[in-house]
Amino acid sequence: SCPYPWMLQRLHSYYTQSSFGLEPQKSAFVSMETAENLQGLRGIALHLTKDGLLSQDQAREAIAAAAKERIPLVSWLVRNNKVPGRAVATLSARSYGLPLLDLDAVDVASLPVELADRDLIRKHRALPLAQRSQRLFLGVSDPTNLKGIEEIRFHTGLMPELVLVEDDKLDKVIEKSAPEEYTL
Repeated sequence: SCPYPWMLQRLHSYYTQSSFGLEPQKSAFVSMETAENLQGLRGIALHLTKDGLLSQDQAREAIAAAAKERIPLVSWLVRNNKVPGRAVATLSARSYGLPLLDLDAVDVASLPVELADRDLIRKHRALPLAQRSQRLFLGVSDPTNLKGIEEIRFHTGLMPELVLVEDDKLDKVIEKSAPEEYTL
């Protein structure tokens, strides 16, 4: 059990039917029993479970399936229609205090993809959006991929600033931004 169970309790966010197509959460607080069950979860899975977008069992199954397929949890959830990409991006933006960008509003041709190695962009699912001075703004769908963000920082010599984007849209933009010899 947690030494500070009161820290695990927090108000749930209420989602409207129109924003995510989900029902609002019934309880405003996480019960002590639920808080203890959530201890095995962390990162985005924990946030999704606390906010009622996934059950605890669904979260654990998704983590195992994503690990088995060797893909990020966020990607697995969106590709398998467990959680809408917009819901994950919005929740992550709020939970991690990061800005959110709709990639539909971005001109793919103007993206500075040459700043990072194409293989790193695909491997870590981090899309260069802009550079300002020594900062590189990266579009990511999973802000917890610290290893990938650090690897891009090392290879570019620029300090990454994260901007959250929807996972399904990120896939499409990465493919659109690739020169023809790189497309699958």
